[in-house]
Amino acid sequence: MLKKICTVLLVIGCLFPAAAFAQESDHIPASIKTSQELVDWLSEECSFEFGLNDRWQSSSETIRSGKGDCEDFATVVSEFMTGRGIDNDVLIIKFKGMNISHAVCVWRTEKGTYNFTSNSKLFRTGARDMLDAIGKYYPDWIMLTFTGRSGAPGKVIARK
Repeated sequence: MLKKICTVLLVIGCLFPAAAFAQESDHIPASIKTSQELVDWLSEECSFEFGLNDRWQSSSETIRSGKGDCEDFATVVSEFMTGRGIDNDVLIIKFKGMNISHAVCVWRTEKGTYNFTSNSKLFRTGARDMLDAIGKYYPDWIMLTFTGRSGAPGKVIARK
């Protein structure tokens, strides 16, 4: 029972990150132009800390503090991509047999394939289908929840 309650609380916290998308970050150097440059910079400037505080930080908070967990990194990347006019989604991935979830930022490239970031790593999947892209690196996913910049929960995809 406690396991289910913790999972529900984690999902609720991930579904309503309104503050995380409230404004675009001005703390990313203007010299950064690509997603690869961003993840390289993030890996140098910020440290990943698992389950840091279960509160979605704004990009500014993550960059200022120099640390964050998966949803914080996904938020930084999402704001960066949005600022460049690239549609993207922050996905919350739930895994089979595990009581944890993971947040990534995913987008479709000009070539029609999907890329995503996981913490400070860029995955160029080559997949033309978003589910294939995620499944290529996370084959044990059982549920994907889309979140938006407004913080409102979006579509949920569950495997049977």
